[in-house]
Order: sequence, then structure tokens, then C-alpha cells
Amino acid sequence: MRFEALIAEIDKLSPTKANVAALPSVLAVTRSALLKRRETGGEKQLKTLGVFAAAVAALFVVGFGAGRVINLVRSGELTMASFQISTPQAQAAATPTITPAPILTSAALERTPWREVAARIDEAMASQIETRAAAGDADAQTLACLGHMAGAGGLLPSPTAAREQCDLASAQNNAAALYLSWQLRRTAPHAGIDDATANARLRQAADAGFTAAQIDYAASLPG
Repeated sequence: MRFEALIAEIDKLSPTKANVAALPSVLAVTRSALLKRRETGGEKQLKTLGVFAAAVAALFVVGFGAGRVINLVRSGELTMASFQISTPQAQAAATPTITPAPILTSAALERTPWREVAARIDEAMASQIETRAAAGDADAQTLACLGHMAGAGGLLPSPTAAREQCDLASAQNNAAALYLSWQLRRTAPHAGIDDATANARLRQAADAGFTAAQIDYAASLPG
């Protein structure tokens, strides 16, 4: 009850809104602080633990929201064992956490040159992209267009196949595909996309707020 009351009071002082995505980083920072070695001494250690307990509560309220923290406490999913100070032996035996690599999406084209994005596509990823593209996934169709443009991974170099995939994704108003259509016109004029279509798609992508398209569209304006 006192822990819940503490959280509620800290929440009143919190200048930020609850951010669920911040929880992993908050946990990492909190555990790192708790795992630091402390000097021995009864009163000093108790005082230090009290300060850390308040810090833990503050971090969780700011990063995760008071309501969620209280619910976790009540349900038993969050306990003080979550922040237990491990012994040196436990620290030595601990296995470092490995964060999985993010899944490649067409949004990567917004701020990264398309050739660099294409270089990340391997054969396994290409197979997944083709499966998703065949099912009508606009994001996968955009990546398939990119893969055929660059001949990445297991995707056959084919401007025509690239144009077909970009057409499918553009029909779904995928901003990355609209932008890539313009790039395809520049790199492979024989792909089957005319200037009018390519320029219209570039402007459509820019209007949608796609950063790379906005830059290239601005550069294409006369004067």
C-alpha cells in the first residue's frame, strides 16, 4: 500500500506522459544502478536501499505510467524480486541479453540510400519478402521492387519485375513505393514507368511526408 501511494505521489510530479516503449531502457538503467557494489554498514546500506527504492519507483512512473505499475504490483507480476541485488557469483554467471536485429521495412528508404537498404537483403529475407508480397503486403512489395532493382539476395535483377511490384505497392499508396518508382525511372528508364507517372508518384510521396521524396521533389523544381 505504501509503495502504491509513493508511485501515485511521484506520478503527480512527473512531467512526462506514460511511455510503454521506455520500459526496457528504464529496467536496464535501474538494474545497472542496483547491481553496483556498495560499502558495508547497516544504516548506510539501509539508507542507500531506500534511495534506490524511491529511484526505481520514479523511473517506472515516468517511463511506464503509475496505473500500469500499480496493476503489475497488485497482480504479482512486479515484485521487489525484480530488482533483487545479485551476488558477485550470480553476476559472473549472468548471460548478457542479446537484442534481436530489427526487421527490415520499406520505411528504411526514408533516410537511407536505397542501395544500402538493398544490401541488407539476404536470400532468407528475400524468400520472406516474396511470400508476403504475393499475399498483398504493400511493404513487402516495396522491398521486392527494391530487391529486383538491385538484384539483392535471391531476387532476380529485373527492372520489369521491380516496376510490377512498385505498381502494386503504389496502388496501395505506400509512400516508399511511390518514391522508389521515381528512383526506378531514373536508374532503369526501360522498366516501363514514364516520366509523368514517376514525377506524379514522387510528388505524392512528398505530400505524404516521406522525407527522401520531399528532398528530391524540392530539388526537381525549376529555379
